[in-house]
Amino acid sequence: MGRDEQRLRSALVRSLLLGSVIAIAFALLAAALVSRRIARPLRRLTTATRRLRSGDLTARAQDAGASGELGELAAAFDAMAGALERQERSRRLFVADLSHEVRTPLTILRGNLEELIDGIDEPAPARLASLHEEVRRLESLVHQLDALGRAGAPVLGLDRAPVDLAAVVGVEIEALRPQLASKGLHVDTDLTPVIVSGDRSKLGQVVANLLSNAMKFTPQGGHVDVCVEALDADTARLAVADDGPGIPAAERAHVFERFWRGDAAHGVAGRGIGLAVVEGIVRAHGGEVEVGAGPRGGARFAATLPRHPDSAAERSGSARVTHSLIPPR
Repeated sequence: MGRDEQRLRSALVRSLLLGSVIAIAFALLAAALVSRRIARPLRRLTTATRRLRSGDLTARAQDAGASGELGELAAAFDAMAGALERQERSRRLFVADLSHEVRTPLTILRGNLEELIDGIDEPAPARLASLHEEVRRLESLVHQLDALGRAGAPVLGLDRAPVDLAAVVGVEIEALRPQLASKGLHVDTDLTPVIVSGDRSKLGQVVANLLSNAMKFTPQGGHVDVCVEALDADTARLAVADDGPGIPAAERAHVFERFWRGDAAHGVAGRGIGLAVVEGIVRAHGGEVEVGAGPRGGARFAATLPRHPDSAAERSGSARVTHSLIPPR
C-alpha cells in the first residue's frame, strides 16, 4: 500500500468518525428536545392528577405544547376534571337546597306538635290535615332520593312484560289532572297504541316525571303535547313537549346529570332528580332519551324504547285526543 493510499484511507476514517460524532450529537440533541417536549406535559399531567386526587377539583393539565396522543390525553383529563367540578358544585347546591326543604316541614311539624303536646291548641281536623301534608312533603323527598338511587343502579330489577305505552300515558295524565288543571294547562295527546317490553310501574314513573317537568316550566294556560308512536318494527317513541322557555343548546348536554339545574330552573321548585331518574329507567330498558326544541318553542323530551317481539296485540291506527283542562272533568 502506497503512502498516498494510506493518507486517503486515514482521511476517510477521520471523516467517518467526525460524521459519526456529529450525527450522534444531533441525535442526542433531538432526543433531548423531544424528551423535554414529552416530559413537560407529562409532568403537568402528573401534577394535575395529584392535585385532583388531593381534592383540588380546579386542577387542569392544560398545555398548549402538548400534541398528538398526549394532547388528547390532557384534553380528556381536563374534561373529566371539569365534569367532576360541575358535579361537586351541583351536589353542594343540592345538599343546601335539600337541607332547606327538609328543615321547613320539620320546623312546622315540631312547632305544631309542641303546641299540641303543651295543650296550647286543640288537634282540630284542619290542623292535623296540615301536619299530614308536611309529612307527605318529607315522604316525597325520600321517595325521590330513593328513586334516584335505584335508577342509577347497574341492574334496576325490572319486572318486564308486554306494556301498552299509550295506555300508561293515559293513566298518568289522568292521575295528574288536578295539578294540570290548577295551572289551566291544555294537554294535547296523539297516542298510538304500541306494545313495548318493559316494567309498567317504572314506565309510569318516566311519564309522570316528564309530565311534571313540563308542568313546572309551562306558563299558566299553556300547552303540553304528548305523543306515543311506533318508529319502526323494533322501536317505540314517547315524546313530551311544552311551550315554556326551552333549554339552550349549550345546557342540553347536562340536563340528565344528577342534581343539575339550568338557568331557567331558578325559582322553580325541584332538585334536579326527576330527569336523571328518567334517563336511568329508560337506559335500563335498553332505550335512549334525548332533549331538543319543541314545536311550540319550549323543550321536547323524546324517549325511545324497544317494542315487544310479539306486537300482535297492538291495535292499528292512532287516537288523537285533546284534553282541555279548564275546567277539569
